[in-house]
Amino acid sequence: MYIQYKTEAKGIKKKEELQIPLNTGSINYVKLVFEETKGIYDNLFVTFYFSTTVNNLQDAETITKPLLDDIINLMVYKFNTTIKKPTIHSYEVEAAKLIATGSIKLQNLQQYELTETDHSWLCSEINSLALISKLKLNVHFLQYKSIMTVEDEISRFLLLYGLLYEIKGNQSSVDTYIKAKEPNVKMLQTTRSGQNYLETIYTWWRNQAQHMQSTTDIEKVTQQFINLVDSLQELVFEAIKNQISYHQTNPSA
Repeated sequence: MYIQYKTEAKGIKKKEELQIPLNTGSINYVKLVFEETKGIYDNLFVTFYFSTTVNNLQDAETITKPLLDDIINLMVYKFNTTIKKPTIHSYEVEAAKLIATGSIKLQNLQQYELTETDHSWLCSEINSLALISKLKLNVHFLQYKSIMTVEDEISRFLLLYGLLYEIKGNQSSVDTYIKAKEPNVKMLQTTRSGQNYLETIYTWWRNQAQHMQSTTDIEKVTQQFINLVDSLQELVFEAIKNQISYHQTNPSA
């Protein structure tokens, strides 16, 4: 008996199937299979194999959805992927058997092939409550995970900047963090009336959109957001990972 979820995957792959044993009473293991296609996206099948009798689809979903969410969280955390809402592809339980269609989308900034080390890491972490619990409870991680499903690059840039602002507390702290991570980041003179200081290129263009004037070049703002969104994503992701790592090391903080 099993339940299988199908994804469309871009930017992450594995030639061999990944089998992850699970320390649960009702599931033996989960299998991840990547299938190459001629299109931009590859298929990724995530299948849970049951060790006990499962009476119906609802029970199968109830058992596997939390674990599927844990796997998605771990993959987002480890590989900085984008994963949309899962949909069931097929299942076989006591009461019925069905083949269906549907997909979720998984993206990454670069094409990356999972290694045996990655496999071992997934096997270890999926059976450990430490990191999984941190990911479930970290509001900024969950916000980031949601933001990365936004396909419009302009909206995604503004949401990412807003999340980084929330993490750091103010614009000055945002720019201090960015400069620490990107020492050669381009700095621009603020356009705020009566002010005389420099802003990082991320903040400067974000402010052009937030405080539009009659001279604002909308097309140029849009193009800059498109150019910067990927690197901003990395900056935000690194800030969240640092936050999670800090709380793992300092649980009382």
